[in-house]
Amino acid sequence: MVYDKWEEAAQRMPGGPETNLDRIRAYSQKIRRNPEAIDYALLADALRAEGLTSDARLVCEQGLALFPHYVTTRVVLAQICEDDGNFERAEQELRAAVAHEPQNLVTRAHLGRVLIRRGNMEEAIEHLEYVLFLRPGDQQARRLLSMARGQRPTDWEEERPAAAAPAPAATPAGPQPAAPAAAVPAGPAASGPPRPTPEQVALAISLFQETEGVDGAMLLDTQGLVTASTMGPSTAEDAFAALVHETWQKASRYVEGLNLGRLRRGTIDGPEGRMILAESGVGTIALCTRLDARLGLVQLQFDRANAVLAGR
Repeated sequence: MVYDKWEEAAQRMPGGPETNLDRIRAYSQKIRRNPEAIDYALLADALRAEGLTSDARLVCEQGLALFPHYVTTRVVLAQICEDDGNFERAEQELRAAVAHEPQNLVTRAHLGRVLIRRGNMEEAIEHLEYVLFLRPGDQQARRLLSMARGQRPTDWEEERPAAAAPAPAATPAGPQPAAPAAAVPAGPAASGPPRPTPEQVALAISLFQETEGVDGAMLLDTQGLVTASTMGPSTAEDAFAALVHETWQKASRYVEGLNLGRLRRGTIDGPEGRMILAESGVGTIALCTRLDARLGLVQLQFDRANAVLAGR
């Protein structure tokens, strides 16, 4: 497949720092040279953000033909189908994603919302109750569960994330499509910390590559999706990221339940190595280190990486 037309579409977009023009170019070029599964999801999401939904759908389908088990691409495709009102196809893609990664709570919540739209309240309740059992603080899942049970809120616009465009002055009759909960961010959110640039991410992750005793590093966003990784080809990144995300979420609940405040860092020691998890302003950083790694230096690099990601 030739990606020239998507780069040409990027040329027609307004320029400026960190626009979809740069992202579409970068992901298209990366797919030509040495494609990875996440590149298709990121390109599709950037195209979708510019309204190029047919091209975005095609990118997803090509990515899934090469990487059929990459959940993020299925989630992006489900978002595109949901935007187009094709809830049947959205449900199909989300079911496949949940079947492959049943522990992915974000995807389960997304499936719950689509099931509500399709009128399958009973199954939607099952998925949303599962999400809230493991993550009781998930307010969006709680609102969706209330909707599935026939309680308030009943307005789909309340489910739009903060990054969505403001609602028009006159709201059309009937339910309006909401932006999916598991969207791959295409730009800075309207609230919370801005999304770091690719250059900031590359610099942050490179700090750990330079640290003696660190064998691999991974940066995850708040949804548990891989932003950058140096774990190497022997690591199944999707499975590792899901494990890290769930471990961090559960540990955070335990720390809060013990009235210790917010979890900032956790260390898991094994006979052959150590895994260190730490918060960042944009998600979680996971490191695999040798037992002889200097923890003081590692903490210093965590601080430096967070400063880079925050643009300081």
